[in-house]
Amino acid sequence: FPSHDRGGGDGFYTFDWSKELAYIMGVLTGDGSINSDNEVVFHFGKESEKIYLYKTLTEYFNSLGLTDIVKFYEASLDRLIVCSKTFREGLESLGLSKATAKTKTIPHTILESSNGWKAAYLRGLFDSDGCISLDTRVKNNHKFTKNEDMARYQISLVSASKVLIDQVSTLLYSMGIQNTITERESEEHYSDKIGFVRDSQAWQITISGAYSIRLFLQRIGFSYPEKVEIYKNDSLKYEDNWRDAPSIVTG
Repeated sequence: FPSHDRGGGDGFYTFDWSKELAYIMGVLTGDGSINSDNEVVFHFGKESEKIYLYKTLTEYFNSLGLTDIVKFYEASLDRLIVCSKTFREGLESLGLSKATAKTKTIPHTILESSNGWKAAYLRGLFDSDGCISLDTRVKNNHKFTKNEDMARYQISLVSASKVLIDQVSTLLYSMGIQNTITERESEEHYSDKIGFVRDSQAWQITISGAYSIRLFLQRIGFSYPEKVEIYKNDSLKYEDNWRDAPSIVTG
């Protein structure tokens, strides 16, 4: 994959395509933003996510020798900001640019990449904006057989962008992971500042069933500690050879 040479006010940088970069792009697509003032903003919901993401970003930038170029700003309890013109321009050159929640899409560089990079991108996307939860039957003390073990889980992803949801669904199917798309009904809630408001339209991808859940965890998986904790006691063999295989989706 070609590297991208970018010049900027904070130095010269060559973007080499890697699974680490694909993962970061997935995290940004899920719950991040790129601002015009050279700020790349990562959002997170829990302290453990912040710690993991900070460690991941630091290791990535250190491997590229960018320790003196990229500056981190903890703007609030739920945001981590990377301030770098070259980093922002590099991401934009790879197809990840400023977008609203309704206009987010998977970058063309991901769609044209190998299975390994697609899997890394999806892992970042589901880490930041996906959910893994126990089936409601668990709460009702349903007795699962050994073959049903992974059916105890349900994995979902919600987005206001129908295009993004359709693209993710297609990638999942290309990996053999069955999924369903449903439109979520908008709900009314109260805001202290503007009174009652109605949520915008959104769509949800749901992965359920033992076979599809196991394939997802084997071929994509999660990295955020809180999500790994849910299924860490299940015995899984990750198919690294599959991740490095030639691309299934070509466009």
